[in-house]
Amino acid sequence: MPSEWALLDEEFYIEAVLYATVSSGMYDQLVQGATKGDLDAIQPCLEVPWVLLAGVLQDSGYIENREGRWWWVADPPASRLLHRIDTMWRWLSISQHFSPRDCSPFLESALQASEYERLRDSSRDMNRRIWEALSPSRSGTWLDVGGGSGTLALMLANQGLQVTMMDTPDIIQKVSGVLQHPRINLVTGDIRNTVPKGPYDIVSLIRLIENFPLDTVITLFKHIRREIRSRGRMVVVMTERDLGVPTRLFALEVHMKTDEGRLYSLRELNIVATKSHWAISRVEQMGQLTMVILAPLRVRVSKYSKTPFQSRSRAHKISNTVWLLMPPTCKVATP
Repeated sequence: MPSEWALLDEEFYIEAVLYATVSSGMYDQLVQGATKGDLDAIQPCLEVPWVLLAGVLQDSGYIENREGRWWWVADPPASRLLHRIDTMWRWLSISQHFSPRDCSPFLESALQASEYERLRDSSRDMNRRIWEALSPSRSGTWLDVGGGSGTLALMLANQGLQVTMMDTPDIIQKVSGVLQHPRINLVTGDIRNTVPKGPYDIVSLIRLIENFPLDTVITLFKHIRREIRSRGRMVVVMTERDLGVPTRLFALEVHMKTDEGRLYSLRELNIVATKSHWAISRVEQMGQLTMVILAPLRVRVSKYSKTPFQSRSRAHKISNTVWLLMPPTCKVATP
């Protein structure tokens, strides 16, 4: 399944990376063998960290790291390729300068309609996979945090679930006309502060955590933990970090959209889960996306315990105190 961000093919994005590499002077440094200091010096000429560009170039076979220096090991970028990207950039600059988007209501509405159709089409298979993996009760409750276009919320509501979809005020305003359904409740809010009151059987975070730093994701998981049922589940769909060129390219886009956003590895997600009292119970690859299903850790303390935070070394001496974190068994599914 192609990533939602990939409106054009992968080749186009790599060509754009090559253009940035050449125009910034990074290429001239690489052919001579660039040190970290050399690349740090050209960072002001780039809008993204040079490390991200280097990751794409390395995975694509253009550069190698040898004894602390980065070397260009492929043929020079074709002049025709560079000219094509440069021409496109100039024409885009002209169109943006003379046709500000806010002066054309038709253009704005057309772009919104196209974006909704694209997200609807690209998410159809993903929504089906989520449904099959979770097999939710048709009388259950579902919270979709950062629901975006609302395609998942609409599918769930049509299946009989009671759905609460939370997103920013501007997103909710855009989709409110499309999501007129008696079983969909649209809520605006800031996930860094709170989530809608539950309890919920399932909570979904689809392509959301990439927009936030680590501390914010931990806080969000803790908010959701308080609103989930004891046997509830949370599903996270993300672009896993360092899984080849496509994810490297997506990391570039994330960085250009937000200074705080980042991609997460499964190991980092497991750390986030542990700190917020969740446990990963299933991992499934969906093309370039990774679906992770988590369950809340069940905490049990006996009535005789004064505090749950007893050290392991003292636990055997205190027979009346029990502190259990019982994660479910983790299953890794293959496509």
